[in-house]
Amino acid sequence: MKKSTSSSTSADNSGNASVPTNTSARGQGHSRAGRDILTMAATSGTLIHKLPAELLVEVFKHSTSTNTPLQSAMALRGVCSHWDQLLKNAPGFWRKIDAREGVALIQQAVPLARDLSLDFSYMAYSSDQKTQEFINGLDGNITAANLRSLTATGTAIASALLGSADAPRLETLILSADRILSPAALALSIVTLFDGHSAPLSLKHVSLSAIGIALGPMQLSGLKSLQLSCMPQVTAEELFRVIAASPELESLDLHWGARGDERLESDNVEDQVNGTPNTLPALRSVTFKYLPPRFAQLLWSRFIFPNLREAQIGGCAGDTMILLNIAAKIPHFTQALAQTTSKATEIEISPISKISMGCCAAIAGGLTVALAGIISAHNNYHNVAEMDEVMTWIKSHLGARFAELPIRFTMDLYLNPELLTALRLFKPQTKITYLSLSPTKAILENDIEAHLKLLGQQGRSSFGEWALPYLEVLETNLINHKAGGSILEIIRSRNVAALVGEHGAPRKLREVQLSMGGKARWDSSVEIHPEIKRAVLEAADGTAVFWYGKQWTLDVHM
Repeated sequence: MKKSTSSSTSADNSGNASVPTNTSARGQGHSRAGRDILTMAATSGTLIHKLPAELLVEVFKHSTSTNTPLQSAMALRGVCSHWDQLLKNAPGFWRKIDAREGVALIQQAVPLARDLSLDFSYMAYSSDQKTQEFINGLDGNITAANLRSLTATGTAIASALLGSADAPRLETLILSADRILSPAALALSIVTLFDGHSAPLSLKHVSLSAIGIALGPMQLSGLKSLQLSCMPQVTAEELFRVIAASPELESLDLHWGARGDERLESDNVEDQVNGTPNTLPALRSVTFKYLPPRFAQLLWSRFIFPNLREAQIGGCAGDTMILLNIAAKIPHFTQALAQTTSKATEIEISPISKISMGCCAAIAGGLTVALAGIISAHNNYHNVAEMDEVMTWIKSHLGARFAELPIRFTMDLYLNPELLTALRLFKPQTKITYLSLSPTKAILENDIEAHLKLLGQQGRSSFGEWALPYLEVLETNLINHKAGGSILEIIRSRNVAALVGEHGAPRKLREVQLSMGGKARWDSSVEIHPEIKRAVLEAADGTAVFWYGKQWTLDVHM
């Protein structure tokens, strides 16, 4: 059962009620600035009546809960008759409908939106009622005819609202699976929308993820954004038709998820790449992940993206280089990728756990090349050489200037103790200027010590030279107090070598950024041993040392 939001009101000396105070956790979604203005307006007597209605309604929008906007809005109506009238005459305030707020509240809100189309969200796993019962309970308040956008999980709600009806004002359709199905099971649960007819011309944004929706019958066209993820029922022919019929497409995100998808690989679509390729001048952003190689070749040959700004390409270990080598044979696509890197001032190599766990990426400007499963030693992935191949490809095909760009290397997941010696990236001529080694698990304390010691001793790299001679900034957590000794060795030995100027000497470190690590990695109150701190600062000789972002200074009383 949904818990109601607890609110309270009080009267000020002017006779106006003060703004409701939401005491539930949901109320944390309110805008603090909006609440402050609202409180001031409600307690300032006649001042509130001097505010233009449009301005006050905007303040209302910024002060309602993001989780329960209808509940908050109804509470605002109860403050005074003036606010009640304002909100009754602000239909735009009521067009965002979330099924989680319940049928009764939705039935009150929808009429207040008047003839505006609605933005309706229905998350099946968070609703207390079954889908059909929920729709019946709305008593016709939400239909295909008054939808502007539909965001939902599962096919049931989409089928109930759009299965046999036109949706003349629908602009956005976002549907995802409510449970994981195998491709075979998914094929048996395909739903056709709009009674098998074409989708409305108003539809501009489509996102379908692992859900049994038939794409072909919708005859999509004129789209501005298209995202398809794990949709094995979609054929290459269907997809090409949609893209070709959407010359104003701005964003394209294709994530197939399975190697060698039969529907994409088996279709006879080679004839579609004959003749002049289609140009998509409005396309600014593309994501191509886990695409079957043959399909990728057809897609990139078939369409030209002259104004591309952001691109992400990725696959499983081994597959990414296959895709890049295909791209190299398609000049207009390689040129588009090069265009995304025009503003790059460095190359970043880092895990991209925010995109996918166990991935590593090379990022250059607007280009991200992702490699799935090459870094996580915990999962026994050791194909680190592919990153070197990616770097070589970038330098070879996207411009000679990449050979001179500095490299920022970040490693914060699982560390392989042999990583620094195994990666050919770390050969002396590779210009890694920023290194971050910050494992998130205390069990890796020996790993971090091994990495740090390697940086502080000449001849310990696999090339018999200083590891990372261009290194200027080192960021790491210590995991335990013993690692402080390794930091001291790094700073002292590298700075001395730089001062002496011996052959192949490393650069002097400009910054060392330290934190603890393990369970204490967010606790800035943790202090390192005073003797180690003093020794590090004495060896620094111009190298700035930071502890949780605060620069250390030498205290004479240490």
